[in-house]
Amino acid sequence: GSGSLPEKKIESIALEFRDQGSRGKGQVEELAKKFRTRINPVVGYIHKDMYYIDLKAILTEQYPDLIKAINEV
Repeated sequence: GSGSLPEKKIESIALEFRDQGSRGKGQVEELAKKFRTRINPVVGYIHKDMYYIDLKAILTEQYPDLIKAINEV
């Protein structure tokens, strides 16, 4: 494996979300919590008051579950 310092970057695309009416990190953290605490959790990351789901971490066969999660959250 490449360990903690990979030599090559893996290109990807991420979906970005903000809570409707979001005006701060606290609300984006709440949005992230809604994704994480589902029966089928979705784990993303927060950067600059936005929540991101990196698609390189999602298998193609998981797309229907991800779409369902987005619609429910």
